[in-house]
Amino acid sequence: MPRRASDIVSPARQAELRAGLLSGERSLVDFARQFPPEGAAQVFLPTGRGGGRYIDHMFVDGSTVVLRGSKNVRMFRLTEGYRTQIDKDVELLTEFVDARVDWRITGALDDAARAELDLLVTELGGRFRHVTGAL
Repeated sequence: MPRRASDIVSPARQAELRAGLLSGERSLVDFARQFPPEGAAQVFLPTGRGGGRYIDHMFVDGSTVVLRGSKNVRMFRLTEGYRTQIDKDVELLTEFVDARVDWRITGALDDAARAELDLLVTELGGRFRHVTGAL
């Protein structure tokens, strides 16, 4: 696992970088390249939905920034908390054309969750992905 963002870049500098992101002065790729090539864990990105989103692991893959979320559960169901995360992830994908969201889920998916996640994959043209199995 990569180091925490706050151990790599000071919180004050991260706030400056996020301000550049919000103003359009900095792209998400530029923001992500402030971290080592392996990326960073627990990166905070602002959203309009309740304060923002902590990304479990953010890294650059070519010209794309991967925003990875890890769901460590036996059976994955779309709870209210996960729905909020999806809403925020979709907002980030809308805001940043150079982003891709990958959800890694250790457990099985219930049928309703699988159907909804598969629909997101289709609707977002592969910019949202989910994988199940061991992390």
